[in-house]
Amino acid sequence: EIIDDIRLYVAIDSGKLSLRLEIHNLKELIGPSIEILEQKIKSKGIELKINIPDSYHIKTNKNAFVTNIINNLLTNAIKFSNENGKIVITATSSAENIYLQIRDYGVGMPNEILVNLFSTTIVTSRKGTQGESGTGFGMPLVKKFLEAMSSQIVVESWEATQLEYPPGTQITLEIPKVEH
Repeated sequence: EIIDDIRLYVAIDSGKLSLRLEIHNLKELIGPSIEILEQKIKSKGIELKINIPDSYHIKTNKNAFVTNIINNLLTNAIKFSNENGKIVITATSSAENIYLQIRDYGVGMPNEILVNLFSTTIVTSRKGTQGESGTGFGMPLVKKFLEAMSSQIVVESWEATQLEYPPGTQITLEIPKVEH
């Protein structure tokens, strides 16, 4: 899977592959990821809250969005959540964009990881709250796919030592809105 991800990243980065984008209901795109990751969510006792209006549609490549974006982001949220934690997925909109937010209330990440999160050359992987491992390649891949669909990602994170917010990470995807 890692080799396939690297090939895909390079193909998109070099322009050898362009994604076929179609209009999809955002809420329906989240469902398959929840189903795939349901056992991991249950095994940690995580409370999952989803608030996505039925009317939100985006133009994306369904497979890439589910497999390479949402699965990566939810896997990370689960991985860094404590037992009996909470993950909240919400979507809001402006005239031009839909803002999909995935917020976990886990351990957060230190600034040295946060500033290098999308690097393919700097090690950013670390163990999850139950020793889960990763490659550190998921987030660069997420960003590459989002760029291919004219979207952006903003990552904010707070560790327990920072008092301004409850610890955890909030990922915001800014995706062009389409009328359906």
